[in-house]
Amino acid sequence: MRLFVGVDLSGAVRDAVENSIAAIPIKKPPWRWTQPGSWHVTLKFIGDVDQPLVDSIAKVLTSVATGFSPFQISVTTLDGFPRVESPRVIFYKVDQGAEELGQLADAVDRALHERLSIPTESKPFRAHVTVARVKQPVDRKIGELLSGVPKLREVGQEVSSFVLMRSHLDRQGARYERVKQFALTHPA
Repeated sequence: MRLFVGVDLSGAVRDAVENSIAAIPIKKPPWRWTQPGSWHVTLKFIGDVDQPLVDSIAKVLTSVATGFSPFQISVTTLDGFPRVESPRVIFYKVDQGAEELGQLADAVDRALHERLSIPTESKPFRAHVTVARVKQPVDRKIGELLSGVPKLREVGQEVSSFVLMRSHLDRQGARYERVKQFALTHPA
């Protein structure tokens, strides 16, 4: 099973991101948009694991969730890796709540490593929602259009849980299946 840990987005956040993308004046972009139903914030990519390990992963994640209280996030700016003008990945940044998401991602990463020897992340955590994967170089004019996309206003949600997800890869891209949800239950 190919697994990751993520935070789901609310319908309001998905709608705002989808409307923002629809307003981008680029016909036939040199990338593939991801499906709105798959949008999330990845906290930890686990990778391929055998079925018997899933219960152990769930136990570790349950213990992590008890150490966190719900918090607010906001999704604001279109950006790209390595930069929006010449991206390989196009995403929306999480501004409010990015620090809390980083702390949660770090706790998940450390706990899975300490208790199950799952390798730690090699790159620093950046709270974001991937909306496209770029397959070929982006023309300078398209890069300028992307960098000029207006920020989303007042688009946020409460994060009260995170999810262990299974990723299925096929020709149309990734399809995600919820394995288990973990409520943040620490008293505020």
